[in-house]
Amino acid sequence: MISKFTKNTTIKLFGISIFFSAVAIIASYFLFSDSKINISYISAIYGIFMFLFGLMMISLVSNELKFSKEQVKDIVDSNIFMMSSLGRAIARKDSDSGIHNYRVALMTTHLGEKIGMRREDMQMLILGSFLHDIGKIGITDEILLKPGKLTPEEFAIIKKHVEYGEKMIMGQGWLSGAHKIVSEHHEHWDGSGYPKGLSEKEISIQARIFAVIDVFDSLCSKRPYHEEYSFEDAIKILKNESGESFDPQVVKLFLKEADFLYKNLYNKSEIEIENMLKEKINYHFGH
Repeated sequence: MISKFTKNTTIKLFGISIFFSAVAIIASYFLFSDSKINISYISAIYGIFMFLFGLMMISLVSNELKFSKEQVKDIVDSNIFMMSSLGRAIARKDSDSGIHNYRVALMTTHLGEKIGMRREDMQMLILGSFLHDIGKIGITDEILLKPGKLTPEEFAIIKKHVEYGEKMIMGQGWLSGAHKIVSEHHEHWDGSGYPKGLSEKEISIQARIFAVIDVFDSLCSKRPYHEEYSFEDAIKILKNESGESFDPQVVKLFLKEADFLYKNLYNKSEIEIENMLKEKINYHFGH
């Protein structure tokens, strides 16, 4: 039987580890990027990594320390709250709310479940979905939120967000799986993407799944640089890009689920989506 003292001490040690991980990540940003950053985004980074680290520890806490289901639920809920109150600042860099991260995490998880991914891979899908654009904090609002077409020079700067994101999570062993989505979600099936020009199955399955869903949700959402597309137009774009930007098999799978996902997610509020995601997190991390 693990004593209450041991459990409380363990939680404190988790907290200390979270703090130093967050400090290391923030420091790496300043070392590798010459961009200026607002204090709210520093808070956002700290909050989102506290959340993600907490998720990675849930299984250990539950299985090794024999926490009750109620205690595990409290840990999950606490980390969800930290992410929702601080991490949304990242998503709001180029969208109207934090709902984008919630929806893409839900849809990515749904497809992962459909192809029978292992539990560990499902956890990495969720982590990577939250972290995919964290490097955008290094891109100035003047470029990121520009309503018109980017110049070639501006697009080159935008593409650096992948590099920034990679460097922020570099050396964080507990995020090694999330690194695949962070570093590869702009790679294209035909090799025309960035940053490495990977093609076909050189791109991880996690990133191939996420890329389709990320573009779909971006198209179906209002952004500073485009209006919301209709479901039909978004689907048409995915079909046109199948075999070029996207893995044809992933597109085929997504098209089978797209109508269901759209009808069940795009008419819901941010709070409703967040609660749906909590259930998925509890399932994939909590037992």
